[in-house]
Amino acid sequence: MIKEDLTITNVKRLPSGRGIAGQFKDTWIINIYASSGSENRQERERFLSNDLAHLLPTCQKDKVFAGDFNCVISQSDSMGTPNLSKALTSVIQGLALHDDCDPTS
Repeated sequence: MIKEDLTITNVKRLPSGRGIAGQFKDTWIINIYASSGSENRQERERFLSNDLAHLLPTCQKDKVFAGDFNCVISQSDSMGTPNLSKALTSVIQGLALHDDCDPTS
């Protein structure tokens, strides 16, 4: 996550190793890896609902979320059988996030 000549401050890590966050200037960069597979749906939902909160800044800052979410919020986001996530939908809505790569957002 960190390039040698960039100054990242306030680095936070999840004990599980599934997430890291840090501040670059006025922007928080949050990188996660959620459990994959439909058999891990409950673990993934718990991770997104509970664990992810430990990586978030305590005050309103710009945020960049990245990583492998291993789930989607709509059928159209998947080419196969989607792992739909109510928790990811709640995170996106609660933090007023939008996908800058999605022309419809």
